[in-house]
Amino acid sequence: MIDDLLIPLTNSPQQRRFIEFFLHQTIFYLSSLDDIRQELSINLPSSIYSQLVSSRLIERLFEFKQRTYTTTTSSSSNLRSPQNLLLFLDNHLHIFPWEQLHCMTSLFRRIVIYRLPSLLLLDGMHKYYYNNSSSETEQQINIENNDMTIIPMEKTFYHHIDVDKGYYIVDPGNDLPRTKERFRKFQNEKPDLIEKWNGVIERFPTNDAIKDIFKSKDVLLYMGHGSGSQFYPVDDVQKNSSRLCVLLMGCSSARLQSLGDFEVFGMPFAYLTCGAATILGCLWDVTDRDIDSLTFFLLEQLKAGASLGEALRYGRDLCKLKCLNGAAPVIYGLPVRAR
Repeated sequence: MIDDLLIPLTNSPQQRRFIEFFLHQTIFYLSSLDDIRQELSINLPSSIYSQLVSSRLIERLFEFKQRTYTTTTSSSSNLRSPQNLLLFLDNHLHIFPWEQLHCMTSLFRRIVIYRLPSLLLLDGMHKYYYNNSSSETEQQINIENNDMTIIPMEKTFYHHIDVDKGYYIVDPGNDLPRTKERFRKFQNEKPDLIEKWNGVIERFPTNDAIKDIFKSKDVLLYMGHGSGSQFYPVDDVQKNSSRLCVLLMGCSSARLQSLGDFEVFGMPFAYLTCGAATILGCLWDVTDRDIDSLTFFLLEQLKAGASLGEALRYGRDLCKLKCLNGAAPVIYGLPVRAR
């Protein structure tokens, strides 16, 4: 139907298919007519956009979407609030920064992206976290339902963390002097953000301290080389049980390793296996200045009440090397925000 409406605009079938796809995606995912017009004006040729405006096709399609998809109980604030998108990536696709593709940063700029290895893990995490925060009636309904639990859109779930219950591990190898200096400066300039945190600098915690972190802390910040596996291996991580929000701000800390015919594995999956709610890490090597600035921004935004995904979405723009450092961080797990 839309293709017929586009025939007066262009004789090219390929161009009509492109315009039709772009109209579908833009009008469906954006809730404001002004935002839709702005998006189309940026991404479509000016001549095509002018004809779309004069034909009122944008308004007609938007009205159709409103009649079809919008219920009378939906408020404008709900329509404009960020939505969470989960990516389930296979052994070959996990290495790409899908979060920074143009279609994600432009059309989907109100969507916060998280990664998970499988639907089965999502189902398990949902029952582990969501059921414990639900009423007894809701829990009974979920228990009686043998199918995979579906979270209603109006009950978008966030795992809430206590940002004051944190632990930092900074430069455990004692070979990142600038990172160490920036962290101490951050502590001095904004002491209220992490004044209740415990942590170590220039060394790695003892095994007893690590066990206590997994049991009693809500946030674990690692600022060092890699994912910390050189100090605390993957196998040891999996032996714990925790609901941590883990920030692994090191080079390639979220990179997964190929295991031949088996599924890929890495430190993010190890933390997910032990029950951690969320793991943020980098897909490849990054430079210290940008990633340190991003780390401090994330801590500030978490303290202010933003979700980790929302904070990362805006924090990417702080990086001077946006395609190298800004695109590297990704989040595995569930949406989290401060209590």
